[in-house]
Amino acid sequence: MHLAISTQDGTSTGMVLVPAGMFEMGSPNARGSADEYPQHTVSLDAFYLDIYEVTNRQFRKFVKTNAYTTTAENQGKAWVYVDEERWTEVPGAWWRKPEGAESVFASRRGSHPVVTVSWIDAKRYCEGNGKRLPTEAEWEYAARAGLTKNVWWGKPQSGFQGAGNVADTTHKSEFPKRPWPILEQYDDHYVRTAPVGSFEPNAWGLYDMIGNAWEWVADWYAEGYYAQSPEKNPQGPPKGHFKVLRGGSWATSPEFLGTGVRIFNLPSTRNAAHGVRCAKDVE
Repeated sequence: MHLAISTQDGTSTGMVLVPAGMFEMGSPNARGSADEYPQHTVSLDAFYLDIYEVTNRQFRKFVKTNAYTTTAENQGKAWVYVDEERWTEVPGAWWRKPEGAESVFASRRGSHPVVTVSWIDAKRYCEGNGKRLPTEAEWEYAARAGLTKNVWWGKPQSGFQGAGNVADTTHKSEFPKRPWPILEQYDDHYVRTAPVGSFEPNAWGLYDMIGNAWEWVADWYAEGYYAQSPEKNPQGPPKGHFKVLRGGSWATSPEFLGTGVRIFNLPSTRNAAHGVRCAKDVE
């Protein structure tokens, strides 16, 4: 069961109340990447999580209200998937122009997830809206929504169709020389991002937990952290070099799709597949 909360001050509007509970985090040995095991028991307090990924329209409001300058603007460039079917740093790419060319608003992508935001930007956005980034454990717990397997589709009975925005036949038609696998015989009809909520939600009413945009979480990354993670409300390593992202994106190959899959990047990374979803403590 899920519950969309609307409080008097509006700070939890558009969020799901994720119930307190326990789950087995990670993957069984040898069933995922080395950093996905050992599988271990995690207990979490209840928390709120955004129903949707943060959109370009929402991020524009934050930027205007706070006169905020993003990492990509300060750096003057960002990582883009270009016509040569590879990721490269493109001058002038930033959240408004994630390909370095047309604005997301000129191309009617206001309701698409904001991308090309760094972890620094993601954290500032959430805090500026009275929220925070979810922990890695919270994210995985919410993505699984009571299921025990490392699944990626919205609802098991639906099969693949309508499951999410990932690297598929439409993506491959735009980038025929793509060197990485796609999800064959699946078409989500989007080359890059899709409007948030375009696909089926999971059992707790959360949309795009897999696909559309990788989502920054609060934790520092350490490959062996699962072997020493505390059971109650783990916060990740106390320090590190990289931050964790979860969920996959419009450019993600099948082997990197799953509720237990972890990737990592520098907190300052600006990438056209990286976005954000916020969490909030229960008072």
